[in-house]
Amino acid sequence: MAGDGVDTMSAFQANMRALLAQGTCSDVTLQVGGDTVSAVQEVTLIKAHSNVLCAHSPVFALELASTWKERVTATANGVASVADVKVPYSLSATKVALDFCYSGAVEIPAGDVVEVLDLSRHYKISVLADAAAAIIKEQMNATNVCIFYSNAVQFNHEQLSTECAEFCEKNLDKILAEDTFNTLPEVVVKQLVASDNSNAEEIAIFKALVAWGKALYGEAGEADGAETTGEETEAPAAPEPAAAAAAAGAPGVPASPAAHPDVLAARTPTRTLKVSLRDRLAPLLEHVRFPLIDGKALAEHVEPTGECAWLQSRVQRCKRRCTRRGSCWQIRRWSPVAVLLLLL
Repeated sequence: MAGDGVDTMSAFQANMRALLAQGTCSDVTLQVGGDTVSAVQEVTLIKAHSNVLCAHSPVFALELASTWKERVTATANGVASVADVKVPYSLSATKVALDFCYSGAVEIPAGDVVEVLDLSRHYKISVLADAAAAIIKEQMNATNVCIFYSNAVQFNHEQLSTECAEFCEKNLDKILAEDTFNTLPEVVVKQLVASDNSNAEEIAIFKALVAWGKALYGEAGEADGAETTGEETEAPAAPEPAAAAAAAGAPGVPASPAAHPDVLAARTPTRTLKVSLRDRLAPLLEHVRFPLIDGKALAEHVEPTGECAWLQSRVQRCKRRCTRRGSCWQIRRWSPVAVLLLLL
């Protein structure tokens, strides 16, 4: 029985963490990183202890048991034998899991919680998995839900993705104002703006989409103070899908300004950016119900981006969509600018 005032748990945790950090009497080498479930990372070697890993994870126990006899025999013959185990997760997530296995503590940064959930489910560390799921549910708010959502899609967690989607739809007006909205993948952004249940003003959705596009593809041409010409020119045709995909590159990687050479030749740098953004954002902007935006907001926020140049061609489509939703067409909330565009 521990004496009064003696913090035995803290001492135990400190000793176990020191054992992991120093690698004393270790018999397992974890190869962390490499070709992980999320990205290719540098491989880091961590010395660990098979008895600790087996106590928490049946997956580790099964993997280590397969070579246990060979290693025992080698050790009996005076040959040091250490098991090598590949861990296809990031170093930060692996350290969280190891700290839990050695100390019992659950300390998960918000940026790693979904990967830790995936890791703990993979290795069947049930207590850590339950803790990670509880953290996500308790801490989900307008600021961090986009991080959770992006990671849920990345690690293919359908249940968490559904929970994040429902939260985002109910709180989209607040989420659009957060910088983390710009970290969402395109498939998620499209799902949110296309949903009939999303709770946000259409002008807020439009402005957030433009900011998302600029964060993804950069602002070259505007940031350097280049001036636009006062001439009205015909917008060039959008590139073929295959060419656009090749020019855009991998998701999240800013496209090269040379992606649209015909646009560069026809416009100044700032105009080029706007045309490029319009081409890239067109599949998303089709879901914005422009007729619900009043004329003042259209003039102040939409027209300067060049979207009014092609808005007319989409008014009829928006009209049909709004009719199905039972919103603007039924209650005659079309803005004067939208009506004018329809009649032109």
